[in-house]
Formats: sequence, C-alpha cells, structure tokens
Amino acid sequence: MAHLWPSQESKYTNWFDRNRNCIDDGFIEHSLIDHILVSHGLKNHTILSKPIHSYEQKCGKLDSDHWPILVKFQFT
Repeated sequence: MAHLWPSQESKYTNWFDRNRNCIDDGFIEHSLIDHILVSHGLKNHTILSKPIHSYEQKCGKLDSDHWPILVKFQFT
C-alpha cells in the first residue's frame, strides 16, 4: 500500500477560525475531524488518499469549513 498522506502539514480537513480574524492562520486553526472508513479488502486496493485543499478558507464564503478527502482505489 502506498504512503497515503503526503506530509504532516497536510493532515487537516477542517478550519476553525479560533481568533475570529477571518484569516486561515494555519496549523493552530486546522484539525483532522473528517475520515473515510474502508473495509480491509478495500484498504489493500487503496493507492491514494489525501485532502483536497483546492480553495481558500475565509469568512463570508458559502464554501464549507471542511475540505473533502479524495481516495483512489486500483483493481486489477
């Protein structure tokens, strides 16, 4: 099975603006509260798993305060 999360710094799926400054201040405001549960059989076919940090978090947006998690499976 491949290494699934690229780095410790990328291991977050949620932003909580603790100091209410409407700026994503990084690590102190990030948490990993979203998960994907797969069966043991699917685990053996997992080739990629990572959060998609493709949009910037800020106040006044309609986006979620959670980033989605992408999982790819390979079956032969």
